[in-house]
Amino acid sequence: ENRSSLDRYTDVFGRLVQTRTFSGAPTALVTKFEYDVLDRQTKSINPKGQQTLYGYNALSQLTQKTTPDGGTTKYRYDAKGQLRFVMDQNHANQDVDMQRKFIYYKYDKLGRVIEEGETVAGSSFDAANATTTGDNGLDYPTWSGGTQSILRTQRVYDAAYLAFGDYGQQNLRGRVSAVIYNREGINSGVPPYDVDLYSYDDEGRVMWKVHMFVNAASAIEIKTKCSYAYDLQGMVLSEVYENLLSGASNGGWPRSGDGRGGQRGSEL
Repeated sequence: ENRSSLDRYTDVFGRLVQTRTFSGAPTALVTKFEYDVLDRQTKSINPKGQQTLYGYNALSQLTQKTTPDGGTTKYRYDAKGQLRFVMDQNHANQDVDMQRKFIYYKYDKLGRVIEEGETVAGSSFDAANATTTGDNGLDYPTWSGGTQSILRTQRVYDAAYLAFGDYGQQNLRGRVSAVIYNREGINSGVPPYDVDLYSYDDEGRVMWKVHMFVNAASAIEIKTKCSYAYDLQGMVLSEVYENLLSGASNGGWPRSGDGRGGQRGSEL
């Protein structure tokens, strides 16, 4: 019977600098770790001798990571330390009209993600400044001047989303009321796109979800509603599915999954 064991070695500062794994082989599998003067890990070397490298900014935020398999991923942050832009090796290897793709995030004043997507950089990713306005800045992308987005998801919090009328959404404070996401890539935020609306009970459980698909002509092509009923333990007892365009309904069906005929409800 082969038994494995792991030995850990630290330096005088208590930092892990090496692990040696013994699993019955003649020699141990050795992994090494290196740090800078600020105790930030800068390198790891696996038993095959392959290196993973880490880079940081003055605030010790990770700005670059290079792995043997994944290549280099770069990160940019805003003035609050929130992750703003990400470009991985796949993005760096692609271009749209000689411009690089990357992932972006936008936040509200409470630090909640209100928009994320994959967009086309108007300039070099390395020149991106996430703390100012303008190209690649705090408000980028602004969906003007032909800015392109390959993927885009927006989230609305706290208040009803009324772009398609009042659906009577309830108990929205501190919760997601709507999610808007595109299917095929958009320019300046035009359709087609999908919309999900949410309403909650007093316990914060989803009472219903309305899904709509808005086609390229800005017409609602799909509109459905799924409603949920719960027992006293917060388990989902049943779902009712309705087609709000045709009026068809399944009449409701029970849910199972926990051995007692229900599934616990969850908040968004």
